[in-house]
Amino acid sequence: MLPKNKIATARHHAERFFRARVRDEAGGNEGFGRKRARSYYLKSQIRNQQFSLPLAPLPTSRQNRRMTTPFQTKRRVEFHQTDCAGIVHFSAFFIMMEEAEHAYLRHLELGVHLNDEKGAISWPRVSATCDFKNALRFQDEIEIEVFIAERGASSITYGFRFLKEEKLMAEGRMTSVCCRMGDNGPSHAIRIPDWIADKIPAPENSPS
Repeated sequence: MLPKNKIATARHHAERFFRARVRDEAGGNEGFGRKRARSYYLKSQIRNQQFSLPLAPLPTSRQNRRMTTPFQTKRRVEFHQTDCAGIVHFSAFFIMMEEAEHAYLRHLELGVHLNDEKGAISWPRVSATCDFKNALRFQDEIEIEVFIAERGASSITYGFRFLKEEKLMAEGRMTSVCCRMGDNGPSHAIRIPDWIADKIPAPENSPS
């Protein structure tokens, strides 16, 4: 059994996070999801004391991000994206991947063009691939899932899944490198600044 003082401390924090959860839910605070996860996590740890299990450390925000569902954006196939066979031309998928990447970065409160005290930062692409599973046609409604497949010191690889009524139509990957953009000279790769890295989720496997 855990010492009573540890149980009492954990219970106190659980109740405090629970009250914050209720308050944030009522006010529509964006932090509601994280507080809810922490509250439920603490409560489960209190229940575990009956089995003589130690209190585990709270998961960090980055660990919590691993459990989130992929970002999704919806599109409708436009006429100009199709070829003479009436299906989406292969080149259109790369444009849609880029547009989905932009939407995802805006969701993270980032962008492909950023600035800090040292100047401009951008993300040139160095690789892009797409595998086509099924044909898409004019006016098809699709969902594009975006997730972080890999993250290096200076690069990010995005994964993309094109879905029509939950059926996989295509999937792709795109790698971008964080670069310092010079006013008079060429751009060069830099390590992803901490203030950007903190907003980027940890890599996750492709959703099944």
